[in-house]
Amino acid sequence: MIISRHNILFAVTILTALILRVFIGNIFFEAPQNDGLLYNANALEIINKPNWIINPSEQNARAPVYPFFLSIIYLIFGVNNFTAVIFFQAILGVLSCVFIFYISKHLFNEKVAFLSLTISTLYLPYLRYTGSILRETMIFFFVVASIYSLLIYIKNPKSFKDLTVASLFYTLLIHTDPRYLFFLPLLIFAYWPFQISRVLIKKYFYYTLLIIVMSLPWLIRNYIAYDGLVVISSVYLDFRSNHSRHAQSFMEDSINLSSTENSVHSAKIITNEERLLIKKGLNPRNRSLAEIEAVLEDIYPPSNYLERRLFMLGEFFRVTKFEGNFFPYPSGKFDVWSNKHNLANIFSYGIVLIFTVLALMYLVIKRKWQYLYFIIPIIIQAILHTFVWSRERYRHPIEFLFIIYASFGIYIIYRMLLSRIKKKPFDIKYTPFYVSSKIIS
Repeated sequence: MIISRHNILFAVTILTALILRVFIGNIFFEAPQNDGLLYNANALEIINKPNWIINPSEQNARAPVYPFFLSIIYLIFGVNNFTAVIFFQAILGVLSCVFIFYISKHLFNEKVAFLSLTISTLYLPYLRYTGSILRETMIFFFVVASIYSLLIYIKNPKSFKDLTVASLFYTLLIHTDPRYLFFLPLLIFAYWPFQISRVLIKKYFYYTLLIIVMSLPWLIRNYIAYDGLVVISSVYLDFRSNHSRHAQSFMEDSINLSSTENSVHSAKIITNEERLLIKKGLNPRNRSLAEIEAVLEDIYPPSNYLERRLFMLGEFFRVTKFEGNFFPYPSGKFDVWSNKHNLANIFSYGIVLIFTVLALMYLVIKRKWQYLYFIIPIIIQAILHTFVWSRERYRHPIEFLFIIYASFGIYIIYRMLLSRIKKKPFDIKYTPFYVSSKIIS
């Protein structure tokens, strides 16, 4: 049996991705803190509380998949065995790279796919979360797996297996991060070039219906456990009117419709009274030098609705934050990144963003509209976090699409240079796929 050079390169890259993730995950491991403590507590409750399924503690309640993931590892390898958690999160990270390879291959060609695989293997935002007891690595995996499995289901004529796999991945995704429920009505548009419209709509209907069916057992469990309608988790989508974090109040805070007077009172917020004291040379709450400088320069959190929305949009696409800023209420927190964080972002997302813009410009100039449809998940994620709440890490799950387009941008430059060296006409080879009822080559 002859093993091709491509297969060897693929295997070596995958092995490198695994070694890097295990190594970096263990070197830069962070003990559970903030959300990590809650996920860990939820996992321990699943293990230690016999009637947890019908009598959960709402204090630790989170979307169930990541706590289940932790609890299974703890049952097999021992409680709080974070080394095992890191290893299995590394496996999820490697599988994400594999799916990125195949999406890129379906969208463009094998050379672009290998570039995407290489970049995702070394991509710092994906590496850094391997050593954290947080759901991020799992979200990255389920987003990429959902996009790929849905692509396979839509491209294949008839396959109940592909439908089941695609629906299962997306069901697990929304039960890891409920925000992706908002993607479901819009994600269909990313796949418009791959199938005839009426066939696509029919397939997407079956896909959505099966996701609803798969979600019913957990919905029924929540109704029994919480004595009311709770979708996925009581933290976000709690429709019990008497609950402190019911869906309406949560959305009002997230969308920032509430006024600053009704905002959450927190030590993070610098009140007007404290600002006056700081300007007098005092520091009653031991604020950082950057916070004091911001107060002295009369920098405030964005106040009106439009400013808040523009702030969130800027945060979503932000590359660096050398100079800090105040988040809008109800947070009011002052935020600035370390030099290490800024440099890491520049040499990962910053570089990828440049080549992504180059690729998108090329596709627009050449009128290759069908290859632009996969920016729709980026647009959905950006809109969602512009109108709800935004952080840099909320962009990471769809950065694989930036990686794929950036890889195509690098491939364009490579082909341009090659055509000049060999003095041949410049051309780009694409993977054919369906647009309406025609084949695009």
